[in-house]
Amino acid sequence: MRKNKKRDKKKERGGADASPVFIKEKTKYWIAAILFFTISLFLVLGAFGLAGFVGNTTYTVLSSFFGTGYFLFPILFIALAIVLLRTVERPRLLLSVGIGTFLFVVSGLGILELIGLHGGFIGARISSPLLSLFDVYASLALLGAFFFVSILLVLIQLPHYVLYNGSRESSVKRRTRE
Repeated sequence: MRKNKKRDKKKERGGADASPVFIKEKTKYWIAAILFFTISLFLVLGAFGLAGFVGNTTYTVLSSFFGTGYFLFPILFIALAIVLLRTVERPRLLLSVGIGTFLFVVSGLGILELIGLHGGFIGARISSPLLSLFDVYASLALLGAFFFVSILLVLIQLPHYVLYNGSRESSVKRRTRE
């Protein structure tokens, strides 16, 4: 007990246990969201040759791996930014958002390759085994299911907002009444 009091006093005075810079959690998420919006803008500008040498090189390298699926990344970064800005329970969502992001990219690239829009190297590696096991339509159905699940995982509160008229607070009040 006595050690805890000493440590608390050190923190108050800016001692060894105190963090050098205090940034509120909400501010960190806003910074990350702005970064994600900026990356998204950079990727779009790079695709149109408006982001300079680095943007053009980024587009060339990523589009060789992901093909047309390159354009999934700006969408993904915007969705992640929105999630960071709108989510109340952030730490709980990290795993589901991570899994959803992975499924979004993998299933999206596979779908693009299956419908002939060039999913790049990665899309070809995803769709080839599926085509050998299933037909085109069954593969599209499977990847489509994964794609919609990924959207729900990334934008996890979306069904919640739709069901409760866009108000998270009203849904919390409804749950406490029940």
